[in-house]
Amino acid sequence: KDRVLRIIFSAATNCPTVTESAHLAALFTLSDSTVSMRAGDWEEGCQALRVTLDNSSRLFDAAAENLRATVLFAGMLRDAAELSYPSTATSPSLTTLTCGDGELLLPGVVECTMCPS
Repeated sequence: KDRVLRIIFSAATNCPTVTESAHLAALFTLSDSTVSMRAGDWEEGCQALRVTLDNSSRLFDAAAENLRATVLFAGMLRDAAELSYPSTATSPSLTTLTCGDGELLLPGVVECTMCPS
């Protein structure tokens, strides 16, 4: 089962390419260098980014409580209309949410729900 990190932005973005790990590395860094990102996918009109992690990543260890994401200027993450300067923001500590068997996390929500049958 893939481990997924989901980052929700305060507004829709310009959706830079995130299909490979190199794209993600240019866009942002994580405060824990042991967490390895494989690929990403934009959701919610480019306001949420779902990042697939390498299964060996320690994201769900206790240290994850202090994990932060920093958007890099070089990634050129801007507002959807591309009127803003590129972001260089750092997130507050990310929270961990693990869904149980038969549950999923739908885009735009913060709680797991049962999978439709």
